[in-house]
Amino acid sequence: MPSVIKLNNRNELAAAMEANTGNSYYISFAYSGTDGEWTHLNVNQEGPADRHDMAFPGSAPYIRQFPSGETVVSYNRSNGFHLKMGDTAAHNFGDDYTPFTGGYWGSLELENSHQLIGVFPNPGSSVIKLAKFILNHRIRQKHRPYK
Repeated sequence: MPSVIKLNNRNELAAAMEANTGNSYYISFAYSGTDGEWTHLNVNQEGPADRHDMAFPGSAPYIRQFPSGETVVSYNRSNGFHLKMGDTAAHNFGDDYTPFTGGYWGSLELENSHQLIGVFPNPGSSVIKLAKFILNHRIRQKHRPYK
């Protein structure tokens, strides 16, 4: 289930997707390069050279970018809704924050330049959890290097 954004002020695309290794799910990232295009691939071909395979455990990612440049990826892991803040290129992400538990297949959408909405349903109990998250520029995000 991929999620793709066009990065601010450039043609480059960033994609977040899940990879199923048979035993676990992982979040992977792929980047188009400055031309903003990917080559059509056959089933047995590898993706673009600029990618980060199995960056961390999780599934069902959504990626969004604030107008100020910060990227946010949401994903599911162990029935929890997790968020990570990233840099303007969507290459480096900090530690996760888990605002919701008890569901799966969450989603993320920008409301405005400093707010986003997270949703995390639990179809088995007919419960949908919603929250508004606010970007605070006074808090410095930690970064882990892109490998």
